Amino acid sequence: MAPKSNGIATNGKGATKRRKEAEEEDEEQLGVSLDMPVPSDSEDEQDGDESDGEADEFPEIDPASSSEGEEEESDEPDHSEDEESSSDSDGAIPLGGKLTTSKITGQPKRVYNPIEPDYDSDSSTEEDPNRIGNVPAHWYDDLPHIGYTIDGKKILRPARGDELDKFLSTVEDPTSWTSALDKSTMKDVQLSAQELDIIRRLQQGENPDAGYNPYEPTIEWFTGKGKEEIMPLSARPEPKRRFVPSKWEKQKVMKIVRAIRAGRILPRKPTTADSAPRFYALWSTPTEADHQPPLPAPKPSLPTTAESYNPPEEYIPTPEETKEWEETEKQDRERNFLPKKYSALRLVPAYPQFAQDRFDRLLDLYLAPRVQRKKLNIDPNSLIPTLPSPASLKPFPTHEASRSDVPNVRVRCAAVSPDGAWVLTGDEGGVVRLWEMLVGREAAKWVFEGKIGAVAWSPRTDASFFVVGV
Repeated sequence: MAPKSNGIATNGKGATKRRKEAEEEDEEQLGVSLDMPVPSDSEDEQDGDESDGEADEFPEIDPASSSEGEEEESDEPDHSEDEESSSDSDGAIPLGGKLTTSKITGQPKRVYNPIEPDYDSDSSTEEDPNRIGNVPAHWYDDLPHIGYTIDGKKILRPARGDELDKFLSTVEDPTSWTSALDKSTMKDVQLSAQELDIIRRLQQGENPDAGYNPYEPTIEWFTGKGKEEIMPLSARPEPKRRFVPSKWEKQKVMKIVRAIRAGRILPRKPTTADSAPRFYALWSTPTEADHQPPLPAPKPSLPTTAESYNPPEEYIPTPEETKEWEETEKQDRERNFLPKKYSALRLVPAYPQFAQDRFDRLLDLYLAPRVQRKKLNIDPNSLIPTLPSPASLKPFPTHEASRSDVPNVRVRCAAVSPDGAWVLTGDEGGVVRLWEMLVGREAAKWVFEGKIGAVAWSPRTDASFFVVGV
């Protein structure tokens, strides 16, 4: 009988030989000879039998010795972090990161520069001071300013030299070629080394990321060396139904066979000239059709203001106009109905002439000849007249004549009266002010609840009133 250990049969000589080989490997790795006696399998069994009745006593551990050892280890300076920090500081990590080997998993990973929240993060303080939006910059070519701030103040155009100054700056300043013009502020912005490197790579047709390697070796995460699947994921035996013909499939097949024999299902229909595939010459000249396609019917005219259920007073006919309309022949009338006014849409009755109007339209479509007019291909830009330059339209207002300020309040809307004598303004405080245009004096003030959204004057000149939207 071979000795047994933990319920697994082993060979005594083979186990001793493997134990000796393991000791030799440990000696080679540690550089220390292991002189501890190795008991044989028979001795192990005897020791196991003897130890069944007695419990092994563990040696006492002195807690002071471990604490002293830990104190001695803590007293020694740890230079590992200093070495890592020095190694990181010596070599700067490029823009695209650096490929290193992980000390934990042993797999390659990419290390990037640490993010500085002062510069690399989103910040609302770095917004563009020019708040004109995405409008063409040439709109401000003839003006002394280039835009407005968030408070509505003008941003004056910075002074820029002529072509001679630009040439001298390129000769005297070696960093002039590394700057670019910011159209929102009209100033030269110095480009960083990383931005210049990206521009150079784009000009040469390279990848903008300096650390990107398109030819990196493929990392086999699941099928690499040492990760082969030796055992199947499931060792469950195949069921019997996979080796036996299906009874239900047999019934379905027999049902189709009986239908084919009875003639209810035709395997192949006889091919005719109509069912044969047709091939068309897509790029050839189209042949004329046997008959012209039907012309589309003209669309009915859209309803006018007179057909509204609540038209203005000037559209309502007077009794004399109504009598004249009734005495006129149907074909001579300007329109085949009389406008009427209703206070609500639910009071409008059914249109009595609806069926007659539909009949007249269908009769016209049936009897009246129609001609299809070809649409003219005209360039829309040729119809637009050439506008003169704004500079040639002077004089027009270019200077500020009067100014009226309200402290600590932002004006949201303004409106000028039709006669040009008064100006209305609405601010965020809910105050509507009436200003005299000539001298800029505040004539009246009204206070509302909430911010003023819009103000507008009445177009009438005989009466002066306005509306306010809150």
